[in-house]
Amino acid sequence: YEESKSWRRTGLALQFKTILEPSAGKGDILDYIKDEVADARKPEAMFCIELHPDLQAILREKNYDVIGDDFLAFESPYSFNLIVMNPPFDAGAKHLLKAWEILHGGDIVCLLNAETYHNPYTKERELLKAIIDEHGTVEELGNCFSTSERKTNVNVILVRLTKAAKASFEFENDPFDLDNAYLEFPEDIESNQVEVLDVLQAYENRYKGAIEAFKDLRLAIRKFQYYTKDVFIPDYVMDDYLKLARQHSMNPFVRKFNEACWNKILSESKFERFLTTNVRRAFTDKFSHQQKLAFTKANMVTLFQILWQNKDDILESCIEDIFDIMTRYHYDNRMVIEGWKTNDAWRVNRKVILPHIVSYGKYMSAPDLKQYGDKFSLNWKSELEDIDRCMCYIEARAYERTLTISQTLRQHFDTIGRIRTGETFDKDCESTYFKIRFFKKGTIHITFKDRYLWQEFNYRAAQRKGFPLPARVSKKETAPNESETATESAMSLFPVTT
Repeated sequence: YEESKSWRRTGLALQFKTILEPSAGKGDILDYIKDEVADARKPEAMFCIELHPDLQAILREKNYDVIGDDFLAFESPYSFNLIVMNPPFDAGAKHLLKAWEILHGGDIVCLLNAETYHNPYTKERELLKAIIDEHGTVEELGNCFSTSERKTNVNVILVRLTKAAKASFEFENDPFDLDNAYLEFPEDIESNQVEVLDVLQAYENRYKGAIEAFKDLRLAIRKFQYYTKDVFIPDYVMDDYLKLARQHSMNPFVRKFNEACWNKILSESKFERFLTTNVRRAFTDKFSHQQKLAFTKANMVTLFQILWQNKDDILESCIEDIFDIMTRYHYDNRMVIEGWKTNDAWRVNRKVILPHIVSYGKYMSAPDLKQYGDKFSLNWKSELEDIDRCMCYIEARAYERTLTISQTLRQHFDTIGRIRTGETFDKDCESTYFKIRFFKKGTIHITFKDRYLWQEFNYRAAQRKGFPLPARVSKKETAPNESETATESAMSLFPVTT
């Protein structure tokens, strides 16, 4: 019964711990804490560090925050009050000393090769033994890994260390001696003037201390804004961070600030400018793992190496995404090249029909439309921007210097103004890449202006989807010939290959 009570107390205490498992492997220790000791209730925060990418993936699938790879090189402002660890036995001293260094206050539970403690023949081991003797305990476990998954024939000890937590704020020299100030008036207030004067002096001191502290606070806020403004944190979210400071919430601040910093550097690299909405969403899901890592130069270099190695695959997936958008809406968007019918290898026609793009008279009655008319507007359609982003990627053109479909339509709507029932209006306009025609029912037709871009888009979409590939045609070979019909052009652009 007493053992059961102790077990429950341990589980309850872990609810409020910020826990780190370095060299976590598959996260077996965290699993045990979460599922067994803590009675299936997840502690406030569980972090881990693991070097092997495959094991990192397993940890993320378990929803643990992987915040680093090399524990001995780990640097982070995260705060932990419990570190549980089973480090490599050949480097146990280094790992345990590192854990003691980064622990802000709390406990360490560590499995260690017994020789590391009992045979302190190096300065490193001497230092570790001194720390253990002063701040912890040692429990002899014997040869307990002889039948484990990763067998080892060494005697093992269980080390428990406790590090006193620093106060949330400390004054080296408090000029006002507030801790010893007496702030209650005496009962005999009229006759005990000396004590009353002491109380009044204490109130004055408290007031002066608050004024000085407010000056420090203003300076701290200005310093924080200096380092973050126009780089990581815009003014309109500054209050969110100040609120975390008032709550003394270090780890939530680090998590939120890390995310802002990683998003900023990704934005500044302009890597996302060609990503379509769906591809960006998938990329963001994967990128969320990176946001948990410390924002260091080394981790930034690793990120850009990953992006560079995978950029072609990521960007080519945008072409496939736009191909699916263009072919899903309307049968007339698709054409089947002769000889490929059995392969169901759809190709996008030069003219593409997209429904539900524009809006006209949606909330107006027929009499009002006849009397007052309505102005065309553009429904929110991110896929229009996605189409232009895809074309910019294929042509290696800056998206910022492109007149997009959306911009073209909005400008044309402003030009023609309000249209009444029965009035004629110009339905046609042109963006950088497309001739556009729009209709009151909401549909738009976009036609590729550049035949080479059209065939290149289809070629690379087919390549991405694994369709049979046409012979690649050069830009010179696709010089416009207005006498050709769209079908004739299409057939000439996609000769069948065997």
